Amino acid sequence: MSRMEGPTPVTAADRTSARIRAFVAIELPCNVRAELASLVGHLGRANIRGVRVVRPEAIHLTLKFLGSVSPDAVDAIAGAVCNVGKTHVPFTLRLGSAGTFPGRGSPRVLWVGLDGAVSALQLLQREIADVLSALGFAGGDRVFSPHLTLARIRDSVPSADSRQMAQQLLSMRINSRLDLPVTGVSLIRSTLLFDGAVYDRLASCPLGGGSR
Repeated sequence: MSRMEGPTPVTAADRTSARIRAFVAIELPCNVRAELASLVGHLGRANIRGVRVVRPEAIHLTLKFLGSVSPDAVDAIAGAVCNVGKTHVPFTLRLGSAGTFPGRGSPRVLWVGLDGAVSALQLLQREIADVLSALGFAGGDRVFSPHLTLARIRDSVPSADSRQMAQQLLSMRINSRLDLPVTGVSLIRSTLLFDGAVYDRLASCPLGGGSR
């Protein structure tokens, strides 16, 4: 499940509730989601047990995963992210080549990379990570690698099957002419349910424009 109709205000009830899972991400336009849906559909038809494809509506370009967050911290997080957004101008990405993590051996994550203004994306991500680190959200050791995850493969899947899935993705034709305009970033809440996660946008921060 996914619910991303519009900004969700943080209410007084939210502030007294349990901690939330949150992350900062770039949301994708409908035409890019449609292209990814086609790729995910092909992967899903392989019907290999232990391979979990990502629902197209749940695919985001994650810039910073925050983990467990107090509702009281949401305003400060959104304010910090929006202040960074004000200093950046919109830019355009495009879908790139497919790949896997790890790159050798038995793949566990299947993804599509990004081309276009990647340097602008990396600068935006780095500055957001820096301001959030100052708020207590450690940067971690993982280097930011821009990608869109399409499927995850459990460790229990035989190596031959995981390599088959990777080869299937790598053989697909990806429409690299689709523009992915980046005009803002979002703070998103992820609520884990039995049948998947529900996503709520807590704040939207346009690039070059401030909060809305």
